[in-house]
Amino acid sequence: MIIDVVRLPDDGMRYEGDEDCSIFRSESDELVRFKGPVHYVLDVSLVGDELIITGKISMNAEFMCSRCSEYSPLYIEESAFLQSMELDLDTQSVDLTGDIREAMLLLFPAYPICSSECRGICPQCGVNFNKASCECKKPEDVRWNKLDDLAIEE
Repeated sequence: MIIDVVRLPDDGMRYEGDEDCSIFRSESDELVRFKGPVHYVLDVSLVGDELIITGKISMNAEFMCSRCSEYSPLYIEESAFLQSMELDLDTQSVDLTGDIREAMLLLFPAYPICSSECRGICPQCGVNFNKASCECKKPEDVRWNKLDDLAIEE
């Protein structure tokens, strides 16, 4: 999104539109699927030699659940977007694409889950416990077995 600083009115301007989700594209990232564009409603004003941008940014995406590996939808919204840029006399325009991308990336969940009741997958056979059960036996915890062999004198 490009702001044409030279044509900005004294009382500021409202920008509303969509930014293509290709600003997030990564060839190797299979954890997120973007569902539509990034929508923005931004108020831009020039105060002295400083450009002030405030507004709201939102988007729809699907994240892979960190427990069961199924995708689930998530609406992400930054309702208090704020950006301030000091401008010099030669500045004709400002590109906000990187700032929009960064604001949205910071809202992505670190460990997304499809629901709080997600039961995950079996570590042995890989069955999704939300859909089925398995007959795998829980592996025996042998980490403390060597302590049984210790002879302790009283």
